[in-house]
Amino acid sequence: MAACSGNLELNESWPVHPDRPNENGKANSVLGSLMCTKDVIDDFRKCRLLSMRKAVAALALWLSVLLGMVPLAHAAGFADPLDTAAVQQSQSADHLPVQALAGLGGGQLIAVGMRGVILRSVDSGGTWHQVPAPVSSDLLDVCFASPKRGWVVGQDGVVLASTDGGRTWHKQFDGRELESLLNYYREDQRIDPERREELVRQLELNLGAGPVLPFLSVQFIDSDSGLASGPFGMLIASEDGGRHWRPAMHQIDNPDYLHLNAIARVGDHLFIASEQGIVFKAKADVRELHFEPRETGHVGSFFSIAGHDQVLLAGGLGGVLFGSHDGGDSWRPLATSLTQLVSNIEFDADSDRFTAVTTGGEVLSLSADLSDIQLRDSQAPMLYTDLVSLPGGGVVFAGIQGLRHDTQSAMLAQGDEQ
Repeated sequence: MAACSGNLELNESWPVHPDRPNENGKANSVLGSLMCTKDVIDDFRKCRLLSMRKAVAALALWLSVLLGMVPLAHAAGFADPLDTAAVQQSQSADHLPVQALAGLGGGQLIAVGMRGVILRSVDSGGTWHQVPAPVSSDLLDVCFASPKRGWVVGQDGVVLASTDGGRTWHKQFDGRELESLLNYYREDQRIDPERREELVRQLELNLGAGPVLPFLSVQFIDSDSGLASGPFGMLIASEDGGRHWRPAMHQIDNPDYLHLNAIARVGDHLFIASEQGIVFKAKADVRELHFEPRETGHVGSFFSIAGHDQVLLAGGLGGVLFGSHDGGDSWRPLATSLTQLVSNIEFDADSDRFTAVTTGGEVLSLSADLSDIQLRDSQAPMLYTDLVSLPGGGVVFAGIQGLRHDTQSAMLAQGDEQ
């Protein structure tokens, strides 16, 4: 992907995504694995949070056992991942589960993944080595504003930063810092008092039980100004390179506190892929930030978004892709043969094409104007989470099975041309 990329966690609903109540007053999970029956709609947010805490805890243990990254005997104990450095893994670095990739230029790549794993390559993904990380929380997204300055976000509300091209990392923020966010709203007199009280209540609901929520996406406009987003409307901002973070939930028209799944910068604007078919749009100015919702006509969630000055592309569950040709103000669905969640989208200026990958191992190539759509023949399909295009036509794919370098450039049309 580009230097800054948005990502979701490894399964189709990050990891379990309870949606709003249906007509029966129940909370629907995309995976159908969690339901919390409710009699009082006013209590729904608490029910959502409880379900997610259970889901996150269960998924974390399941992944640890499945991937062999934490011995079963260790499951009974607990070491706070925010205070525990990532373990140096013994298996080959390119076989470790990866959630997100960033390209820094000059053949340098950074990959982040489960249990605090951060990998670095200086030869365009030919070889990888693990670098130290101060936490063992699952890391979900990575963004570089320059070849030196980068940020990583993930579970437990963690934000890490690097000033040396990803060689070393330090923690800037985590989900235990609720009080600093609350104080901002308690003290900022520029915000309407009633609105401030509402924002304080939401922050307490999101973080009052501890660092149970992740940041799903991070995007820096330059080396100073950046945002991190997450579920239940979580949005924080920094204007000093991440040395200080403040809440930015008052800078988005999101009264239902929809999940903010992925942030992308396209030209002079920022876009956030969200729930209920909503894409939020704002000018790329953190100080004057004001996200407004744009309805796409889609009824489900978007988990990925990318674009160039003329066209935007957003992806969701079931291979859903929606395109916009007017800066995100209007959208239309695209007809493709994709069947699985579109986990990430990249626009590569060198080839002038979009590439979308799915959790089902599908790779779709789209022309810059979305008029030509072709399935790509990937040499090593897997559960894809991200990708970075390389100069000369190569691609590095990331997924739960690791990192794979694909040099094949041929496209195989599968009846998807429009």
